[in-house]
Amino acid sequence: MKMLARQSIAYTLKLTSTFLFTIVSILAIAQNNCQLKEDSDGVKVYSCKVEGQPFNSVKATFEVNATADEYVTFIFDVDNYVNWKYKTSSARLINRISDSEQLFYMTVDSPWPVTDRDLVIRLKVKKDPANHQTHITLISENGIYPEQKGFVRIKKSITTLTLTENSKGTLDANWALEVNPGGEIPAWIANMFATQGPIETFKLAKENLAERKSMGSK
Repeated sequence: MKMLARQSIAYTLKLTSTFLFTIVSILAIAQNNCQLKEDSDGVKVYSCKVEGQPFNSVKATFEVNATADEYVTFIFDVDNYVNWKYKTSSARLINRISDSEQLFYMTVDSPWPVTDRDLVIRLKVKKDPANHQTHITLISENGIYPEQKGFVRIKKSITTLTLTENSKGTLDANWALEVNPGGEIPAWIANMFATQGPIETFKLAKENLAERKSMGSK
């Protein structure tokens, strides 16, 4: 029994270390070699060069009027992604593993002549009460869900979102994305997704959250 307990603790520590390493690594990438590309609707979007990668990573900062628990509930509602997540044409839950982890499948509408994309995401949440922060990661998974006809599977996508409670009772959000969409992508489409995507996504996310709060208060 003691051996099993030690193994369980070691596994938990390994998962926690991997989770925190992912957050620290991508945020470090997003803070270097970044240029402000867009500042609109309270969202600032930066493009950041990543050494050895064909596509830049993207960083966004914004403020949202919600609690951390409200935002976590919101982002776990996969069925609602089509209402706020940029160019998401469908999203469905594969497995709700726990209150802090789930797997889901989503498809992304791409402008002609680019083939639509799809991917499987593992969503994890880690709370850090000491620093008044909530860390969220969305990382692509391969080999879990069969590839679908008519889509190019995105095999590398790493998103981190850190929510920090501030003195105003709102959240300061720091979001970063590193993705390789696969296949051939024209520069104008890549740039559109990199700048317009976060602006529209987080504008709609804030509006959607406000509507939920309004409905909940009635």
